Amino acid sequence: MINRFLELMKKTGCELEEYKSIANLTSIGIGTVVRAILYPDSSEKMIYSIKLLCELHIPYLVVGRMSNVLFRNETFDGVIIATTKINGYILAENKIEMLCGASVAKMAHDVKEKNLGGFEGLIGIPGTLGGMIKGNAGAYGCEIADTFARAFVYDVSREQVCYMTKDDMQFSYRYSVLKNKNLVLLSAEFEPIYRPYKEICTLMMANKDLRLASQPHGIPSLGSVFKRYNGVSAGFYIDKAGMKGYKVGGAEVSDKHAGFIVNAGGATAKDVLDLIVVIKDRVMKTFGIMLEEEIEII
Repeated sequence: MINRFLELMKKTGCELEEYKSIANLTSIGIGTVVRAILYPDSSEKMIYSIKLLCELHIPYLVVGRMSNVLFRNETFDGVIIATTKINGYILAENKIEMLCGASVAKMAHDVKEKNLGGFEGLIGIPGTLGGMIKGNAGAYGCEIADTFARAFVYDVSREQVCYMTKDDMQFSYRYSVLKNKNLVLLSAEFEPIYRPYKEICTLMMANKDLRLASQPHGIPSLGSVFKRYNGVSAGFYIDKAGMKGYKVGGAEVSDKHAGFIVNAGGATAKDVLDLIVVIKDRVMKTFGIMLEEEIEII
């Protein structure tokens, strides 16, 4: 069945790779070997691929840059649909329409020239738009939901493209309805906040400096692994539990920010998963609280 799918997708001109390790595509440098990776360059081709996969009963996943994704198994006998070629944005009448694989950071830097802000806390988050909306990504008091206006999504179950308002998305802390329903983001529109250019630049630089001072750089990582607990960073609890620098195999709690797990060399998915278990157990014993993962484990 999968060979039939690949034959049909090749006819569309979609780039694809077979029997590919995704280790170099993930932010932590850990990856499974997947049967195929598909890179559609339009929403239409992505929808067509999803319809085919469903008809042929082939497992699939839609991903962006996989900056907060960990595959628990060494192989995935299905298809990864990467949205990174469905990118770009249009600015019209102070509204911004972005495609699902676009970079929010690039857009934010571009539109600041027109005194349009509201994205200053998001510029250091490496994910694509689809993943950021799915998990309502945020940092430094800014969330993607703040300027979100509306979106077009593909409803896989109904095989329809749907229009969704901000209320429809049900945004909350690191959550949108995309997490619980079989919906794939196609594009979204934002209403940026007017700010003077210098103010936007100052906010961006301040957030960049905070990241450089407090988060690990130059080493593969999963980013922030756990959600905040009662408004307090999970890193606070992990640090106070004495876990900075704690290692399981090649996976290590960052000694710069305890909320991050880094690949100190040769880490496997099992190393990361085992380390997560140890962290949660230690924090539970120390503080009596159960941390919840922010990353997506597949």
